[in-house]
Amino acid sequence: MEAGACWRWGHLPDRAGHAGASAAIFGKWVERVGPRRTMFTAALFFGGGFLVAALGVATKQLWLIYLGNGVLGGIGLGLGYISPVSTLIKWFPDRPGVATGMAIMGFGGGAMIASPLSVIMMNNFGGGVPANGITQTFVVLGLVYFVFMMFGAFTIRVPRPGWAPAGYDVNSANAPGHGMITRANVAVDTAMRTPQFWLLFAVLFLNVTAGIGILGQASVMIQEMFSDTTGGRTAVSAAAAAGFVGLLSLFNMGGAFSGPRCLTASAARPPMPSSSRWAPFCTS
Repeated sequence: MEAGACWRWGHLPDRAGHAGASAAIFGKWVERVGPRRTMFTAALFFGGGFLVAALGVATKQLWLIYLGNGVLGGIGLGLGYISPVSTLIKWFPDRPGVATGMAIMGFGGGAMIASPLSVIMMNNFGGGVPANGITQTFVVLGLVYFVFMMFGAFTIRVPRPGWAPAGYDVNSANAPGHGMITRANVAVDTAMRTPQFWLLFAVLFLNVTAGIGILGQASVMIQEMFSDTTGGRTAVSAAAAAGFVGLLSLFNMGGAFSGPRCLTASAARPPMPSSSRWAPFCTS
């Protein structure tokens, strides 16, 4: 088992499906209970998923790994993703692209820290043998994620009803982002019965699955591409491969921040963006 195993298991494509499903299914519940309870629930699922996966590694039960990092981690990922984004849009109605871009930039930039940190912990816990330190690494990551997510849950605030930034009038034709704000209001139950909703969901699902799949396999891919198939040696170490994942994450951050910001300043009804990650913010 190679050093990249922890990173691959931590980003199973199965997680993308459960993240998208939880965001769609629990969307109404998130708006009803507010971001704090949602983020608290997300922390329980996401942190607990790592602990369940650690148990699966320790007992060599693959189904526990899928349950922990795939199902539980995916639900926590979906809930933890939509709650801060929806809250930021309420705080910055005049700059929705910047607000969502900053949130998604932080989300995408996590791999830049987590990937090399995971390699370091696996080496330290495994006594130089990364495969022996996967269980402990999962436990530490689960606890660290839980603490940080709880900090966010207890510090987040929502604006009072009717609040708006100084000088911003949502009804003014000259208000920033006015062209992207619709005056129509469609209930979630109604929207979920339209083909447009499921088409957008399918595009987002495929996009996120591909993105998480590439990030999850990037470390292994670069090591195998530059390996000696006859001697079993690789020219890229686990630490260097983790740096490659961090580089992907860096460009992910740049695209996540600049994309929505550019779309906010575009035409009144912008076309479908090149990355479906921005679709909910550009077509609403």
